[in-house]
Amino acid sequence: MRRLVFAGLLLGLLGCEVSTGSELVSRAPAVFYTDAESVRLFVRADQTEGGGPDHLETNGRLLSTDERRAFEEAISIASYRQTESESDAAACFVPHHFFRYYDAQGEQVGEIAVCFCCYGVFATRGLDESVAAGADYADLEFDEPALRRLVQRMGLPVDINCG
Repeated sequence: MRRLVFAGLLLGLLGCEVSTGSELVSRAPAVFYTDAESVRLFVRADQTEGGGPDHLETNGRLLSTDERRAFEEAISIASYRQTESESDAAACFVPHHFFRYYDAQGEQVGEIAVCFCCYGVFATRGLDESVAAGADYADLEFDEPALRRLVQRMGLPVDINCG
C-alpha cells in the first residue's frame, strides 16, 4: 500500500508526463517550415458556460522576427534509445498554444502545438523529426522556461487549465 501511495505522490509531483526508460542520444535544432513567411500565435481560451471566444485573438498574434527566432530556438529534436520495453506516454496533452506558419499567400503550411501543462509539443504537416543514428525514436521538445518567458512577454497567458 505504501508503494502505491508513494507512486501516486511521485506522479503528482512530476505533473502529467509519465516517463519510462529512455536515454538521450542527441539533441538537434528543428528544421522549420522553409516556405513559411510568417508565424502567428493563437492561444485557445478556456470555454465558459456562457460561451466566449475560442481564441484570445481571432487572427493570432504575429510574431516579430526576434520572437520567431526565440520560439524556433526553444524547439529541438531529441533522439532517444529505448532502455526498457515500455514506451513514454503523456497523460494529458491538451494544448492551448498554437504557433501557425503561413506562406506568402497567407495559406497555413504548418503548426506547432504546445501544452505547458505536460510539456508536450506536436508539429503537423511535414516538420522534419529525423531520428539520429543509434537512436530508436525522436521527440519534438521545447525549452519550457524560454518559451514561457516569450509568451508572457507577449502579454498572453501560459498556464491555461493546468489545474
